[in-house]
Amino acid sequence: YDDPTFLRIMKDFDEIAATNFINMPENVFPFLRHILNSGDKLIKTAERPHDYIRAEVRQHRETFDQNDIRDYIDSFLLEMMGTQDQNNSSFTEEQLVQTVFDLFIGGTESTATGMRWAILLMAENPDIQRKGRGSYLYILSFYNIILSL
Repeated sequence: YDDPTFLRIMKDFDEIAATNFINMPENVFPFLRHILNSGDKLIKTAERPHDYIRAEVRQHRETFDQNDIRDYIDSFLLEMMGTQDQNNSSFTEEQLVQTVFDLFIGGTESTATGMRWAILLMAENPDIQRKGRGSYLYILSFYNIILSL
């Protein structure tokens, strides 16, 4: 991937995931919010991906066609438009932005972390590497893929 915007967002997601925000002193002792500012960097880092998602939502609004629902954002926008009581609805633009953010960070960071652990465990356990390789070769054989070893 060589898209600078995508790379910047992925770096932001890595920074967010690396932050132990649940155990920040301000979350344990709320009065420390007036003294410490460790959450400020996390909030600022999360703003870039949120801004990117807001821009995507704007673009989807401009090109929206209720007869051609392209993705999750279009589906959410359609539901927003169909909601009678906009003031009491959970289908708001800010909720859409946060949901897309959550899906994105959950999908990318969870997958990346899982892959890191799998690689680490296989590196430390050659017998598991052999079993995994055997499983892959077995599955690929069903698709008549010839692997050169």
